[in-house]
Amino acid sequence: AAAQAASDAARKAAEAELEAERTGRRRAEEALRQTHLAAGVHEAQEMSQLRLDLAALQEEADFLRAREEALQRDEARLQMVGEMSKRLGSNVSRFEVDQLR
Repeated sequence: AAAQAASDAARKAAEAELEAERTGRRRAEEALRQTHLAAGVHEAQEMSQLRLDLAALQEEADFLRAREEALQRDEARLQMVGEMSKRLGSNVSRFEVDQLR
């Protein structure tokens, strides 16, 4: 009877230890799941911000390209007007120069 009681006590202690291990494992798995979830949310937010930044930079680059092209057109037009003015001397009226611009 004493041996049976000792065996039962040892079995109960082993079961309690096993249950404590299972509880610890469940807590660790849940903590890991929460960490992965938080990391995923953070990564998604970061990607959204990067997409917004990229779109803004592309818009700015397009604007600057268009502005540069307009400046180059204006420069070429003024250069042409200057050359014509030199060639024709005083034969070109101010009105005609303004029309060429």
